[in-house]
Amino acid sequence: MSAVLLGSTLGFLPYNFHPAKIFMGDTGAYFLGYIISILALLGFKNVTMFSLVVPIVILAVPISDTLFAIVRRLVNKKPLSAPDKSHLHHCLLRFGFSHRETVVLIYGMSALFALAAIVLSLSTLWGSCLIITCVMVTIEIVVEIVGLVNANYKPLLKFYKRALSVWAR
Repeated sequence: MSAVLLGSTLGFLPYNFHPAKIFMGDTGAYFLGYIISILALLGFKNVTMFSLVVPIVILAVPISDTLFAIVRRLVNKKPLSAPDKSHLHHCLLRFGFSHRETVVLIYGMSALFALAAIVLSLSTLWGSCLIITCVMVTIEIVVEIVGLVNANYKPLLKFYKRALSVWAR
């Protein structure tokens, strides 16, 4: 089932590059997410923390984009269902990337998180904690750099600047 899903998704992707010839749509995206979640649950024989964490790390890009859309709307006092032009792909386009570069960059981020999930599934407890911390810090840095919440939201980068200025004295 995983191989069929992988093959069909990889066969679809060339037709979805800008300018897209076909679109997956909401129903296709929901179906893909549903199948991925079912495969994640079937892949683990006993219930462990990994059965929850590994799929979350694999899907870190769409999960974090959705999470920060909710945070952004709460911070800006907008309805949760209100559309906006501040999702990850919009922010990357505003950064000056082309449509194709934005898609490839998001694919690259997803591939790195998938690799982190593979390493996570093979690691020890302390290694898992380190990997999860690195994934969370990476997501936060990307969010702050591209302005996913808003242009002024940069707590980690501001802390880093203050620490460097104190250390440089």
